[in-house]
Amino acid sequence: MISIENLSKSFRHHEVLDNISLKQDKAEVIVVIGPSGCGKTTLLRCLNQLETFDEGKVTIGDITICARHGHLSRADRDKQLVLRSRVGMVFQSFNLFPHMTAVENIIEAPVTVKEMSQAMAVKRALDLLNKVGLEDKADFYPSQLSGGQQQRVAIARALAMEPEVMLFDEPTSALDPELKEDVLRVMRALANEGMTMLVVTHEMSFARDMADRMVFMEKGRILEEGPADVMFRSPKHERTREFLKTILPKKSFKAGNGKPGDSRQATFEDLLSGGDG
Repeated sequence: MISIENLSKSFRHHEVLDNISLKQDKAEVIVVIGPSGCGKTTLLRCLNQLETFDEGKVTIGDITICARHGHLSRADRDKQLVLRSRVGMVFQSFNLFPHMTAVENIIEAPVTVKEMSQAMAVKRALDLLNKVGLEDKADFYPSQLSGGQQQRVAIARALAMEPEVMLFDEPTSALDPELKEDVLRVMRALANEGMTMLVVTHEMSFARDMADRMVFMEKGRILEEGPADVMFRSPKHERTREFLKTILPKKSFKAGNGKPGDSRQATFEDLLSGGDG
């Protein structure tokens, strides 16, 4: 579904992505974690062609784009719009058009890019607003919505293009804690429906519950990847362990020590040692 091969990207003389390779299957949910500045957002932006990468190859479905020395062939430039139409992206800061209502934000791309009829686009938009729990906010402007509501409109807007893949760039980081859960609930529903999702987040509850795999990035490289439960319990790399220790609560799972009848809250150290207590 997604194949990233030897992807590199620099801004001036600063290498942000260093020879990244990753494969993702259809309907798989991958969560990407790592410290600020490690290249997570740039990776998503390269996948969606918001940034042109310097070297490497990106394949999404049957569309492949290659770059050499920061340049794309004419044929690959022609593929960019097609690829963008197949990839939905949800940004940290919502990025809604402030002068448009919720429904107008959602229908903009289907009408202008896909040339969908206004009536069909509006019907689709209302269905999507219902899907994200905002059917009563269709005529509200972004300024009239909470941050969590704006982000759910942004998810509906991305879904309106019927993408094959959804990219999420820290979708809850700008939200108050009370507003995060509504957004995470929508994301969980998408994952359960079989949407292919690549998610940059520090929401470890989502990663633990929904991720098939986790990827840890450091200084523009993938330092470690593996099944989410394995990454939480026994990361192979010491740097991964250190990072998880900073973002996991001291007591986070009712894992106990794996013995019958033991339901105590496991500490971080229990999790990483396999729960031997």
